Amino acid sequence: MKIEEVRTSFTVYLIASEIERFDGIAEALKLAGYMTLTFNNLSSAFSELPSNPPHFLIFESEERAFKLNKAIKQVVAQLPESHIFLLTELQNREKAVPLLEAGVYSLIYMPLVSQIELIQALDRAAERD
Repeated sequence: MKIEEVRTSFTVYLIASEIERFDGIAEALKLAGYMTLTFNNLSSAFSELPSNPPHFLIFESEERAFKLNKAIKQVVAQLPESHIFLLTELQNREKAVPLLEAGVYSLIYMPLVSQIELIQALDRAAERD
């Protein structure tokens, strides 16, 4: 199976209060074929869950508008089969690593050298599904 052929069946939520920081990432995921939705607050994302549950969720480790740990635990409780990715600056990994225990599937270190890093990380998770 070629993952490129099935990417369109995977939904990705990008959730950040400063969603414009995800602009390039959202565009790259869409161009790769992933169904991508962006949310600038948790309540809009969680209101969408029942009608369009995501396969992948992407948060930013430096989120300041909501408690990231609580959001991750809520996602894990409601969607245990979804994979959570956390974008983090390399120098912030000490703060981000404990979130792996809370349910984060993978850390993606920023800045990306290439958008391919993120796409391949999602592809690997999609292949597991």
